[in-house]
Amino acid sequence: SSWIANVGSWNQVNHNKIIPVGTVSINVKLQANKPSSNYYYDVYFDDFDLRIDIPNDTASYVLRESKLYKGNLTYFSGASLDSTDYNRVYTGSSCNDGSIAGTVWYKFDVNSTGYIYYNYLYSTLSGNTVNEAYSYDNNRIRLYQSTIQGDSLYGLEFVQSISSSTAQNSLLGARGLYSCISPGTYYMQINKCNTHECSDYAYPQMVFDFHTADFCSDAEPLSIDTLEQVSGRVFVNCHTIGTDFGEDGSNMGCLFGPSQYKSSWFVVDYTDTTKVDLEFQMTEYTTAIASEIRYRTFYGSCESLTPAPCNNNALTSFVLDCVRKGTYYVQIVTPISATGEIELSVEAKENTDTTCNPVDIFKPLAAFYYNNICPENVVEFINTSTQGDSIRYTWDFGYNNQTDTALNPVFTYPASTKQDTFTVK
Repeated sequence: SSWIANVGSWNQVNHNKIIPVGTVSINVKLQANKPSSNYYYDVYFDDFDLRIDIPNDTASYVLRESKLYKGNLTYFSGASLDSTDYNRVYTGSSCNDGSIAGTVWYKFDVNSTGYIYYNYLYSTLSGNTVNEAYSYDNNRIRLYQSTIQGDSLYGLEFVQSISSSTAQNSLLGARGLYSCISPGTYYMQINKCNTHECSDYAYPQMVFDFHTADFCSDAEPLSIDTLEQVSGRVFVNCHTIGTDFGEDGSNMGCLFGPSQYKSSWFVVDYTDTTKVDLEFQMTEYTTAIASEIRYRTFYGSCESLTPAPCNNNALTSFVLDCVRKGTYYVQIVTPISATGEIELSVEAKENTDTTCNPVDIFKPLAAFYYNNICPENVVEFINTSTQGDSIRYTWDFGYNNQTDTALNPVFTYPASTKQDTFTVK
């Protein structure tokens, strides 16, 4: 009734109302009424226009941890199951019943790795009183990650909740589910199943607990400015693999993976000008076993990484001899199912070799190997050079001035019945 507009005389009228965001049902009645009379006459409706404007809410926000995020309130009126929903499997039978169930969807982007805690708030009607309650039933609220942009049928992957938790009760208002997330686009789905009426409203709530060291760009920092030992720990539960040096499988060195493994990163910033030896020691407090964990070092920066020694025994230490002021990265791989923490200790020790010449950590190194594939005149080149966003490659295959700029090119030499030699650079 609050939406009624009374209009008299011959007027041009713009009647604007803000309606709840989501799937709603709107009924419009146009009625011309002469006051104090049952007669309706001299009626003229010209250019009636019902228009729904959606606010421009596409701005990119940097999500912060320990902050409550709420979706826009929406009603279940008009909510239904469509082809996107039928491709999902719910354990509750009513949630799959198109005559009962109905869903509303929310979308958000994440740029970090860690935990997301979530539940949803909904209304219930008791007589004439509207009450509110919370739910974390994973039939009724579900999290999906977009794997194929724009494909809601086959491009959404269900993100299984780890468990329920009270860790964020103070913000969520009640217990919630929690799951691992990593950078990408996510969708939150709320299904009314047989619990909610069409007149009920609902909205999701989320709290983030981000974890560092999943990528080279957010490596756990360790700083050394004298002969000393420093250490740091990182939480590996939600870490991923695939975006940093060699993690596409092209250059994992002595590391396991990338399949069924994930990576964690540390960066050591040595700020003194005195030459030292850096000794690295890793300790693991995870559900994995030590033999499943390996690590390696790099010179340079994330924009220009050069591989250094690789350690295939997580319980032994190793030393970078004769290093100078600069940054040194450590990449550690653990099984994808591993939970817990890993600790890296780094000690700067006096270097007694007065003749040693420190490595120029910012000088790119060119290196590769090759594989013959079928047929034998087709050669696959595997690039083990310095890599990073600031590095570009030019290959000369030593035949007919043929070149390439790919990271790991494949080149076909002319077929021959005799052995030929080509100089590749």
